[in-house]
Amino acid sequence: GRLRAMADDELTLSIDKAFWPRGVVRGLTPVLRALGDKHGNLVIAAQPLKGEILVKGPADQIESAKEGLREIIEEHFPDAPLPAELEEGTQPVADEDEAQYGAEVGREIELQPEERLFADDDEPQVMPGRPRAPSAVPADLVWQCIRKSSCFIRKSSPYPKRLFSTDPNNTMGLYSQSYSGLAAEEVLGVRAIKNGIKETVELVKSKPKSSKKCKPATALMSTGLSKCKKIGLKQLDHEIGKKFYRRDLLDTAKKRYGRVLQSFKKNKLAERSIQKGRKHATVK
Repeated sequence: GRLRAMADDELTLSIDKAFWPRGVVRGLTPVLRALGDKHGNLVIAAQPLKGEILVKGPADQIESAKEGLREIIEEHFPDAPLPAELEEGTQPVADEDEAQYGAEVGREIELQPEERLFADDDEPQVMPGRPRAPSAVPADLVWQCIRKSSCFIRKSSPYPKRLFSTDPNNTMGLYSQSYSGLAAEEVLGVRAIKNGIKETVELVKSKPKSSKKCKPATALMSTGLSKCKKIGLKQLDHEIGKKFYRRDLLDTAKKRYGRVLQSFKKNKLAERSIQKGRKHATVK
């Protein structure tokens, strides 16, 4: 992404379309609106068709909102590079003369062929994921601390020598470091979420920035998966395979996704049988 001034007290935050996750606008819009209200009724709007986030208002208020914008981009666009103007120690928003000059210069600059993310037919080309930042504590050290004592360990009488795991971010259900959601450099989980009567599926991954991994509350990010199996499998191929994120667990994640969908069907059948039993009892 890059941040360039357009006019007086107006900034456009450009983020390449390849880095916009599917459905991100639904969760991004209320967050931007809340940030604008917090900093004196700034107008902050997402424009996914252009690959831009528009910020409009007084220059001092835009400057004070940069920290919030930085956190929002890191959370909702984890694979996108952070704009230079949002990094620490950047210059404040330019005035009208500088803004006009910057806009003229920006129009004259042409992107080099290797910098283009879209071909002539405007089809996005998925770029390999950038190297992931290491976590604050080495994964091997965490595993040595929890491998013999964890609240997620479960034993089964038919398999006395095999340990199972109830970790929600464990894709295989086996107590192993490669599948663990606690002792892995890159966490990968597929889990069901129930909100009232609504059941959804989400993919859980680690955030790429090491500053986020230091805080358990912000270390993970989730992406909604479609309950249509055909679409959901394509989403997994994109989020894991094309982004080069734990490709060794792609097949395991797909199997886990299929089991989650099957559990939804079983729940519906159980509810229908209970309702039929109540209906017969009432008739009698």
